[in-house]
Amino acid sequence: MREKITVLITGGGSPGIAGTIYSLRKNPDNVDVRIVTCDMRDNVVGKYLADAFYVVPQAQDSGFINAVLEICEKEDVDVILPQVTSELNVFARFKETLKLQGVRVAVSDTSSIEMANDKWVILGTANACGVPIQHSKLTSSEDEFVKAVLELGYPKSKVVVKPRVSNGSRG
Repeated sequence: MREKITVLITGGGSPGIAGTIYSLRKNPDNVDVRIVTCDMRDNVVGKYLADAFYVVPQAQDSGFINAVLEICEKEDVDVILPQVTSELNVFARFKETLKLQGVRVAVSDTSSIEMANDKWVILGTANACGVPIQHSKLTSSEDEFVKAVLELGYPKSKVVVKPRVSNGSRG
């Protein structure tokens, strides 16, 4: 194990950024971790908790991965820890490119990411494995939605509504 590593954490404004940085700095192996953060916004908490900070385009922008590669080269990054759901598939697609640059990315393959981010697929998988789940309905129109919440007992019973796929707390 190396005694010092540089970690790039994306989503410098994400809800978990302070905890992630704290955990890396207080790691049980006492590895000296240099932390670089980035975000598509400038005034985010991760900017003030890290050793270096960069503004990058959003993940769907064609310049995103090039901006990340430039940061990795300039800061001699060893590992990327993505914190933003919408970046995961991008990093999965470019995982080998980054590896050729000497950078590891803590990300699963694309199919696993897509499955994990789809709440309906996760419910089905949990159910198939015998994990108890709440009664659920998948809808694709306003009429189906109204019918489903009534069938689930609303307004007498509480009903939770979630988008099938979302980005963190958005959607």
